[in-house]
Amino acid sequence: MTDILRAYLEGAFQTPAMDRTTAEISMELKSLSITMDQRLGLRVVLEDGDLAKFAKLEPTDSERLKDFDRVRDFVLATKPMETREGGK
Repeated sequence: MTDILRAYLEGAFQTPAMDRTTAEISMELKSLSITMDQRLGLRVVLEDGDLAKFAKLEPTDSERLKDFDRVRDFVLATKPMETREGGK
């Protein structure tokens, strides 16, 4: 999930996210035109990914679903208008 989010941040916001830490990305998110709720939600997703990767803590199905919903909602809310309206 975090790789998808990082790739989206790079593509949509030209933010180099693939090789940055969660803390570095969190700082970068402050400069983007996104809401505080979006920033906080993305940080939760990134931190959950860190826990799974480094602490080997497996998220529950509920946590996975919440992270999926956060990423999906963020992408839908921030994708370019022409994509939302079929190129118009």
